[in-house]
Amino acid sequence: MEDTSQQLYLKAMQKMKEDDFSKYLIKPLFESMGFYRVDFYGGPYESGKDLIAFVEVPVNKTMSYAIQSKKIGEESNTSEKVILGELVFQLRQCFTNPIKLHNGEEVIPDQVYLASPYQISIRLIDEIHGMLSIDRKKVEILDGPLVIQLLKKHKPTLLEKLLSVDDIFSTQDSSQLCNIELMSALNQKDSIHELDCYSDLAFFMGTIDSNVLLNSKFTIKPDKFQVTRGKWELFERTVYIPLKFLTTIEPLNQDASSILIKYNNEYSVFISKENREIKRSIDQANQLLAGNISFIREVISELETSINNITRHKLENANLVIMIQSVTNLKNCLEASFQEKVIEDFGTFINANKIHDLAKANARSLLPKIVECFKKAKASQLQSIELRKLRDEYKEEPKIEYAFNSELINSWLNERCEKYKVDIKAINSGDNSVDIFRFLNDTQTTLNVLDILVNKMEDSEKVFSKEVVMDSIGVIDGLSTSPFRLFDCQHDIAVYGSAGAGKTTTLQMYARKLELEGNRGVIYLPLNRFLNKVDMNFDSKTKNYDILMSMILISKSLEPIRENIEKLELHLQNKKRNKIIFDGLDEAYVKFPGIIEAINFFKKKFDNIQLLISSRDCVSYLSEIDFLGITLMPFSETQLYSFIQAWFKDKNPALSEVIIENIKAKKISDIVRTPLLATLLCDLAEKGIDIPSSESEIFTKRLELLCGSYDTFKDIKRTKLSQSILIKASHKIAFAMHSKTLRAATKQELITFLINDPSFNYEDSTCSLAVTELIDPCNILIFDPISETFSFGHLRYQEHLASLELMQNRSIEIIHYLKNDWWRGSLCLYAQCCEFSILLEEFTLRYSNIKPALITLREMVKFRPEKERRHLNELIYNYERSDDDYFNSSFEWDDSWRSDGY
Repeated sequence: MEDTSQQLYLKAMQKMKEDDFSKYLIKPLFESMGFYRVDFYGGPYESGKDLIAFVEVPVNKTMSYAIQSKKIGEESNTSEKVILGELVFQLRQCFTNPIKLHNGEEVIPDQVYLASPYQISIRLIDEIHGMLSIDRKKVEILDGPLVIQLLKKHKPTLLEKLLSVDDIFSTQDSSQLCNIELMSALNQKDSIHELDCYSDLAFFMGTIDSNVLLNSKFTIKPDKFQVTRGKWELFERTVYIPLKFLTTIEPLNQDASSILIKYNNEYSVFISKENREIKRSIDQANQLLAGNISFIREVISELETSINNITRHKLENANLVIMIQSVTNLKNCLEASFQEKVIEDFGTFINANKIHDLAKANARSLLPKIVECFKKAKASQLQSIELRKLRDEYKEEPKIEYAFNSELINSWLNERCEKYKVDIKAINSGDNSVDIFRFLNDTQTTLNVLDILVNKMEDSEKVFSKEVVMDSIGVIDGLSTSPFRLFDCQHDIAVYGSAGAGKTTTLQMYARKLELEGNRGVIYLPLNRFLNKVDMNFDSKTKNYDILMSMILISKSLEPIRENIEKLELHLQNKKRNKIIFDGLDEAYVKFPGIIEAINFFKKKFDNIQLLISSRDCVSYLSEIDFLGITLMPFSETQLYSFIQAWFKDKNPALSEVIIENIKAKKISDIVRTPLLATLLCDLAEKGIDIPSSESEIFTKRLELLCGSYDTFKDIKRTKLSQSILIKASHKIAFAMHSKTLRAATKQELITFLINDPSFNYEDSTCSLAVTELIDPCNILIFDPISETFSFGHLRYQEHLASLELMQNRSIEIIHYLKNDWWRGSLCLYAQCCEFSILLEEFTLRYSNIKPALITLREMVKFRPEKERRHLNELIYNYERSDDDYFNSSFEWDDSWRSDGY
């Protein structure tokens, strides 16, 4: 691939005069390389020497160099034949004419260089060297490409001065467009380059995946809801206004202004002077009523105490019956809330027993208090009537009432789903008439609306529901087109995927494609590399945006100063249809959480620039990026085979066919469908390692990469726990889940599995951290937003991890799993690594018969090396023949008594 930046530098150098080329490029270049004295000799008396350079070497020796500059080479306007004779003469003079040193001595140059801003042809090099071999000395060539290479290494600021501002910002360093981290992780020297095969794509916004648009029917309910003013303001800001903007329909039965007018009218009545007076009257009545009730309860308590005392000590008291009946009447008054009938009954009791007279005669008894209670009960009856009247008149603080326009929203959603299906089908069929920008905009809008309805509303499940459409079951969401087609349409896109899904490779291939096409309007920025070069100890006034701009400047070998930031801003503002690729957002976020704010601010400032971002998925901050997300899906089987064929196309095409046939025969295509695992497979085959009969080696490499090896090669540290602890924790969790026949569990359940595992000897806090880091950044535990649980993704991954725990934890008794269909996959993976013939004897001793384990054992044999299989099959056959003749095939093998401690 032609390096566009190199061509720009060459053209800039070739415009210089020869003497300027010598004085302003070659002279400072040699000075930067450690030459302590570089003198310009250009002119009529140069004797073939434009520059004389000196350098000190060990043992007090000074070496001298002569440099002749000549604008000669490929694409130069000067005829090589015309100047060749003169050039040869000048270069021979360099070898024969001595150089006078500063101390007066004269020396013959130790080395002679020919410098040119052009690329010097091989033919010319051969001619010069053929004629200029004197005393075994040859002229060394410093042509344009080599000069640029040396300047980049020793004096990059000179290159900056060569180009215009637009040239600098439009120049892409091709060395950045190679997935160095991936190649290091795979122990390879070369990248994949232009393998023309892509994985399918899926879209999402927030937590909503586009597959729901293919097989779901959405329903929003028409129920009425009442909320406080504060909750309404939140609802209006996060739900109502975005929904109205995105759908361009009125999402509620009444618009927000009408709802607020009604509320404000009701609120005005609530805060009116009249209503406040009523409230004060209610409070006063409540206080009086509460005082009366309190007094009556105290008297009841005194009466009960006195009655108990008289009864316990069998004392004579003529008023005992009256006291007992008074307690009953008083309690009835309280329980009936002073209803008129109860008060009348109490009055009848008072009059019939002449309690008023008795109270006067027994002033020191409790009878006067009974009379007082009767008066307060009558007063309370009137107060209760008045209180009910006041409450009827009082207007409580109103709530805002709203209901969704369910029919309109349901229609909008279902029409969008149908449109998405039509577009996907058309694009996948190769229809190039589909407006991709419109398609992406529509998809983003639909997913945004669903994200709002699912994630932004309080108690959304009470309002919004989804059901799977039966006739759409089995429809696979996958946009089968090159991601480049999406990138070309100027839509902002965030590229997501798991580790090794091909995010970086895809973006770098796209940037290289644009460079090949001569498109200089792209800036590719690998965030993790350049964030390390930015001084993060900025003063507090420095904005996150400035740090982002500084990274772009550093990637262009420019100082991150205010003057250069302003130049970059001016360049970006004047450009249309330019693209900036921010690769590795998740890695940068660890060290610089402000990166998201910086990118969002950048987009607002330069809305003419298309942004492409990459990140691992399942990170907590995705919803903060308001870009349409595309997920790189696993390869289909056809895409996998195309990938393998492309890998070996120029190396060993026959080997690719052997690999493909082995994959088909061993049925392991499902576990090598990401570019990373497919690359691992090709890497093993290329190194002469046969495709293993087991998947374990590939999975083990995958696990190590996800738990930190990949990050190690990137020189970043995103996990607090060591790789070994995270790997061990993944084994324990997978085994616990498999033991409970679980495919998914909540985060707290996963933590509990680790805490309760006696062989995971770490503090509870470490258990919690391990689960957190296996979720993010390791991306081993995958979140399902529908069930709000975590899983290992593909069941095969869980089976692999569970098999490793079986292999490493010798305290686990394996034999009872042999008759369980659920465990067959894990046991086959276990068999890939472990010789298992001893299990046949142990199983027979425990259960007296081998039959319940036969299916699993025979499958396990298939995963052992071929040379073992015949022996194992014979062993199984012999155990089967020796089974107890009285074995009852209907015997229930119940292991419900057994506990694994989980």
